[in-house]
Parts: sequence; structure tokens; C-alpha cells
Amino acid sequence: MTTDDIVSQLEAALALGGIPDSARTRGRALCENLSRPVRVALLGPAGSGKSALVNLILGDPVLPERSSARIIEIVPGDTFLAEASYADGRLEAPEDDELGDVENAERLLIAAPHSILQSIALIEARSDDGEAVAEVTGRADIVLWCSPLFGRAEREIWAELQDSFRDHAFLVLTKADKLARKNRLADTLLELADVARTDFAGLFPLATLQGLKALEGGPRDESLWAGSGAETLVKALLDHARSGRQADLDQAELFLARYAIEPDEEEGSGGDRPRSRARTRPRSQMMRRRSSTPRQPTRSLAPEGASPVSDRPGPRLVAAPAGTSPAPPSPVPVAMESQEAPRGFEPVTEGPQPKAPEPMSPTSLADRLGEVRRNASRPLPKLVDTSGKALQTLQAAGATLRARPDDPGAVLACCADTADALQSLFDGSPLPANLAPLADDLAQATEMMTLLQLENAPGPAAEAVTLLLQIKRDLEQARVA
Repeated sequence: MTTDDIVSQLEAALALGGIPDSARTRGRALCENLSRPVRVALLGPAGSGKSALVNLILGDPVLPERSSARIIEIVPGDTFLAEASYADGRLEAPEDDELGDVENAERLLIAAPHSILQSIALIEARSDDGEAVAEVTGRADIVLWCSPLFGRAEREIWAELQDSFRDHAFLVLTKADKLARKNRLADTLLELADVARTDFAGLFPLATLQGLKALEGGPRDESLWAGSGAETLVKALLDHARSGRQADLDQAELFLARYAIEPDEEEGSGGDRPRSRARTRPRSQMMRRRSSTPRQPTRSLAPEGASPVSDRPGPRLVAAPAGTSPAPPSPVPVAMESQEAPRGFEPVTEGPQPKAPEPMSPTSLADRLGEVRRNASRPLPKLVDTSGKALQTLQAAGATLRARPDDPGAVLACCADTADALQSLFDGSPLPANLAPLADDLAQATEMMTLLQLENAPGPAAEAVTLLLQIKRDLEQARVA
């Protein structure tokens, strides 16, 4: 059943009698949510790169580099249309090449035919404008906080908002390329690790200028695009939007199951008249109905190839940010696991709610994530001697490193490849009790290796070798124990 079909059934059910007022309010909210794209709010201080990020998400330089409009909203449309409204009541309709001339507008509304707008709509506001922030977040499903550093002043503003968006917010370091050139990126990411883990669903370093350059002059430069971090951010954003939308669809199906539209033959009517019946379908019927449309497991915010969501405490840095070279290796964002499973974009209503049918399979995003976690934590059959294989990998790396002592780039590449190989070995094997404490240390070392590669200098190369030596010592001690 498509989203349009579910919306049509919701509208039909709400038009009929037999539904309590509290449930009707909830059904209307579900119908409204499913009838529009997921709303993504971009917040951050002036000059933090919000408009540039909008252009990256759209894949097209729609917005000028800087705009003085208090609120910018971009929604789907068949053709480009724009309307600027001002505090004195004036309205203007600028063309796409005139947006740079719009100054001090209260609101700039843009309709554009970009395909991504069928899934998400974008709303931008400055974080120092309290009224604009309140309006934008009041309508948002997902928040992207854009910042070069996410300093103290920004954290204080976010502290007032985070409870509502903790599981639906990404922290985007929009000028990670500049930090990398100053050799400050690794330190900044480590400084933000705790706040990203507790206050956001993910932390994404982004080389914004590199991403914009990838869009210039014809077909997109896929190497630059991936290297900027834009590809991974957009993918994670769309995955998160789809997960929230699926939670809404699941709740809508439960609503329809509870208040089903069924034909009711009236005496002498000569036909059937649909009516809503406020009752729960038999559980067996619900199971047959749901089995005809199987659901795919919800994916985590981590990109393809990354470790599955685990129950280990603390941040899990899935990979490293983008560099600034013309064709850097493809990065993956620093995606932080939330300690609580994200919620869907369900409407919040007051008063008594209709009793849902007995759960027979995961029906909400939180339930599905819980199922994924349980599946991921099931023990695997014993396949290899993990510590022995790991030490063999390290010994082979030592031989390689001894042959390339004066080449920092080669040393860093070897260390990073070795850490990746060890991570794959740990992820693919059951871990005995003596190795389990090393899993998080290895994960952090793997992430640090990728960050050190960005600096490509003798100091970081020596630090990478030190990390491998520490891993080797820990493995040897664990093996003896």
C-alpha cells in the first residue's frame, strides 16, 4: 500500500463517524504529516554555512552565498517560484537569478522542482533570532545545526531545544576543511565527542567549499563530492527522514486497523455504505495483513559498511571527515550513536489514546531499532582465534612499516589499513571476555588513524605507530590473562 493510499484511507475514516475526538485529532495529525515532505530545519549562527549546505543538499546553487531573509523555506514545486514578504506587508516575486537582491525580508519562500524535495523540505533560520528559531523548530521534524566550531554560545541555545530533537538532530561542522588545514580537526572532533553523543544523533564534518566545487560545471565530480562529506551527510539525512516517515506509516496502519473502514449494508439501501467501526481487528487478521507487506529492517545512521548499532556505551565514531585534496579518499561522517532509540515523527496529543492492538511485530522506529540491536548482539559461532589473528596482522604490519620508515604517507596508510583489518576481525568474530574491553579501544584507534591520515606528517605517523604498538601490547596482555 502506498503512502497516498494510506492518506486516502485516513481521510475517508476521518470523514465518517464512530471515532473518539482524541483519536480523530491524532488521525488528522498523521494525515497532515504523511501529506507533506519531512521538514528539515537548518539552524546556526550567521555565516555558519547554512545556505551553502542548502545548496549542497539540493545539488544546485539555488540560494545566494548570503541572504538577509529571517526565514528561508524551500518546498517542492513543478517550476521555480519565489515570494519574498516584508515586515511592512510588501510582497515580491523574484526570479531565480534575483534572489541575491532580496534584502531584509521577513520570509523567503521558494518552490523548486528538485527531486530531493519530494522527500524533504528545507527551512533555514539564524540561531540568534529567537522568534525565528521558535517558529522553525515548531514545524521541523529534523534539525541540522550548522557550525564551524559549536562554541559555548551555540551550546547554550541548543540546550533549550535538544530535548525535543535529541534523536532527530545532526551537528554539521560546515568548515571542516579549514580546521584540517590548521591541523585542528582531530582535536575539535574529540572535544565535541561527548556533546555529540548526548545531544545529537550524529556529528558530520563537511568540507563545504569542496562539495560546492564538485557541483560546478556540468556533471557532478563524484570524487570531490564524496570526499567533501556531502554524499554521506545527504544519505544519512534521507535515511533518517525515511525512518521517521515509516514510523508515521506504521502508526497510520495501526490507526486504520483500530478504526477500520468496512462496508455496512443498510436495509433497503440497495447497496453498501462505508462506515468507520471503532473496534480492533482480530489479531490473526492483523498478522495476515502485515505479512503481505513485509518491512525492511531500519538502518542506523551509520553508512553502508559501518559497524551495526551496538549496545556499548559511549560514542562510536564510524569514520573520519573529509580532507581538502582534489581527490581525497571517500570519507564517512562521525556518526554518534544516541543512547536512546530515535522516535518517529509521530504527533503528540493530549488526553486518552485509543488502545493499540497487541504487538505482533515491531511497529515503531524505536521497536524496530530494538530488534536490530537484539539481532546484532546475538552470539556468532566460534570461527577464529581472534587475538591470534590480530597479532599476526600486527606482525605483518610491522614488517611493512620497517621497510618504509621515512615515508609518513606510507606509514599512515599502512597503520590505517591495519586498524581497519583489526576492526573487521573484531566485528566478524565472537569476542571472548578477555578481549571484549579492547573492542571500544580498537574502534577509537581506527577512527583516530583516519584523522591522522589527514595531517600526513611525521608527527601523526609516529602517533599512528604508537597506537598500533599499544593495541599489540593490550592484545598480548589479554592473551596471557
